[in-house]
Amino acid sequence: MNEYLSAASAFLSWMIKVKRTLENSLSVIDRVEQRGHETRKRRAFTAKEIQLLLEVSPAHRRLAYLVALYTGLRKNEVENLEWRDIDLENKRIILRAEFTKNKKADILQIASELLLVF
Repeated sequence: MNEYLSAASAFLSWMIKVKRTLENSLSVIDRVEQRGHETRKRRAFTAKEIQLLLEVSPAHRRLAYLVALYTGLRKNEVENLEWRDIDLENKRIILRAEFTKNKKADILQIASELLLVF
């Protein structure tokens, strides 16, 4: 329901912007509470599951998986990393603002276990 509400509300906001309507009548509708109604329980991988994943992964993906596991970066952040963002001398990863969720640049220290992979 929340996705439909967001889409319709975005459409009405566009309508206001292009002067096709005067107000967004959906702005008074509250979003539906979803906490506690998840379709599946989320959990972290176990050590055994991580080991199995890395064993069957091709080498080019294994590095991306290890970076995600040791840094906590999101998929988009890992995908957009470039070698220039990795400072092995100072043991850090420089996150560019355009690819972070909050649109702010950041610096992460590289875990010693991850340094062994590089």
